[in-house]
Amino acid sequence: MQTGGTILGHLDTMQVGGTILGHLDTMQVGGTILGHLDTMQVGGTILGHLDTMQVGGTILGHLDTLQGLGTILGHLDAIQGLGTIPGHLNTLQGLGKILRHLDILQGLGEILEQLDTMQGLGTILGHLDAMQAHGTILRHLDTTQGPGTF
Repeated sequence: MQTGGTILGHLDTMQVGGTILGHLDTMQVGGTILGHLDTMQVGGTILGHLDTMQVGGTILGHLDTLQGLGTILGHLDAIQGLGTIPGHLNTLQGLGKILRHLDILQGLGEILEQLDTMQGLGTILGHLDAMQAHGTILRHLDTTQGPGTF
């Protein structure tokens, strides 16, 4: 677990849609990284391998559950964030489908302080090499839920 700032204290399980992903190598962020990650759950299948989570800003202080994103296909190499997502995000909904192959996801914009629901982000493709988003990463993320395939 590597980060540009602190290294997260604990990672127990990444669980999605029943299947737990085989391997998680590194969570890397340009700022601080979350203190604790217990579970990543998605409503579908999960990715076979997660190498790196990178964010250009701060990473959430605590991530409890990533839920209901649908199916996560293939391989996730890097999640990069160009800004920061301030405050608190309880629920991320309506991400739509994540299809076969996505190299870069850009321009998500800012996520406001105390954002309970994020909807309508559209379709994301199945193999994620890099996820880039304008905005910082939230300090606390309880649940990411939403119909569709991740």
